[in-house]
Amino acid sequence: MTAAISRMNTLRRGEATIGASVLAAYIECSPEIQAVVLEMIGIINSDDSDTDDRNAAINTLCEALWPSHAAEIREMDEGVRASAEMARAAHEIEEEQTAFADRVRALMKEKGVSQEQLAQAAGITQPAVSNILNRNCRPQRRTVLRFATALDVDPMELWPQNQSST
Repeated sequence: MTAAISRMNTLRRGEATIGASVLAAYIECSPEIQAVVLEMIGIINSDDSDTDDRNAAINTLCEALWPSHAAEIREMDEGVRASAEMARAAHEIEEEQTAFADRVRALMKEKGVSQEQLAQAAGITQPAVSNILNRNCRPQRRTVLRFATALDVDPMELWPQNQSST
């Protein structure tokens, strides 16, 4: 658990550096490019976006912010994705998502709640609930909190790892 938290903190420091770099590039862009960047960020953050949508948005974002370095960034990203550490992290994420989906399904069954009812109570669409339960997308922290509220359970019961990394 301590190693996972340490890895998460390292990633957060890296994200802060990346965030500053993105902001600096964004500020230098024209208003038209800034509009594209904001649209791509919306797609990346949307519960309704699938992995392909997010990857396309990330590629467009890189191309918009760093046109002369986009190919280099994609190549570096592919190298990171192929690393053993990334494979371990992907496996951990898959296990967490599976456990979360199993917990939510069990609670829905126990409480007699349909996907449509959960979606309405959580303020998202039923297809988004389906995608989360089928592990087609990882729920955001706020969605986990909304599910916990809708199912009347502590968020830690749904996704302990998500809450312990705050």
